Amino acid sequence: MANWHYFNENREKIGPITGRELKQLVQQGTVTPETFVEDPNGRTGLAKDVNGLVFPETPSEQAPPEPEELFVATPPPVVPSPFVPSPFVQTAQVPHTAPTPPPSANLFCTNCGNSIDAQAVACMSCGARPTGHKKFCRQCGIGLNPEQVICIKCGAELDGTSGGGTTANFMSVFQTTSGAPGTPAGALSKTLNIYFMVCWICTAVGITLQLLGTITTHMGLYIAASGRNADGILTLGWAMTIIPLPIVIVGTVFGYMLLYQLWKQIPADIARTTPGKAVGFCLIPFFNFYWFFVAYKGLGEDTNKTLQRCGIPYRVNDLGLSFCILAILAYVPFALIPPVGPYIATLIAAAMLIVYVFFVKSIINGVLAFMEQGGCKV
Repeated sequence: MANWHYFNENREKIGPITGRELKQLVQQGTVTPETFVEDPNGRTGLAKDVNGLVFPETPSEQAPPEPEELFVATPPPVVPSPFVPSPFVQTAQVPHTAPTPPPSANLFCTNCGNSIDAQAVACMSCGARPTGHKKFCRQCGIGLNPEQVICIKCGAELDGTSGGGTTANFMSVFQTTSGAPGTPAGALSKTLNIYFMVCWICTAVGITLQLLGTITTHMGLYIAASGRNADGILTLGWAMTIIPLPIVIVGTVFGYMLLYQLWKQIPADIARTTPGKAVGFCLIPFFNFYWFFVAYKGLGEDTNKTLQRCGIPYRVNDLGLSFCILAILAYVPFALIPPVGPYIATLIAAAMLIVYVFFVKSIINGVLAFMEQGGCKV
């Protein structure tokens, strides 16, 4: 019956072949005891577990049965996965006197999510080499490597050692993500986290001081209008209004450095612009009103295209348009409109920062998700 298969060293599935041809490959040494084979019923296991195959180094006095009688012997029991059926299904009882070995813990393939035995050298579904896992996604249950921050099956954002859901709480967006040291995702994560933290912290401090300076200045003007001396309060308010400027500039510089690094990770055939243009055109007055939509909203869209190519279901959120609109409104000189103008400007700046944090954090997670797989082949 010509429906046996075996897997070569490159994890390529060879066949179909007859049972007699399989025995000939064993005698020739092409199929070894550690070669994975697939029987006519689609069950997969090691060649040494196939009843009737006699390998040169272990001669048998009893003649092997006919090829049609070959079947996969019962392998050591494994712990069944609640998500993916075990590739070894017992359909026949094979008498034996040796004690049954203890069951081995199942792992999960980080590439396709299929359940694989702890002793397997490769995933029989996709050929990926298995690794140990210390955490699982609470969203879909797939086993994950300890350094992963994005579930490669459902796209859920992960935290701690057990995985997390797809919706992060407010504080989690300010937390940094990390990859394994020495890996592309780990090295990139360290750079992106530094730029991201410096950007939003400096901007938040600048907005807070600007608000306090505005309130202090208005208090001084109210006191002065009543005929009392308010020089000290007015000086303090003026200082608190000026001091945030260099802090905000530092945050803006790191924000553009982060933008450059994120565009740098997008494949050239997907990216709608280069990293240099993405940052440089944002500095051109008036033209940058249009370019914000390309540099930021376009970055989110191109990141999603890259994730789709990599087969990762995670998606960047849709806050890019809101951020671009708020960024344009921030250029309107509301501060020159007394008395509520400065408060309107501060409110817009605060809203822009909150949207920026959620949006850019989503992009960072998306970039790290496909970098954990070694990037996408183009």
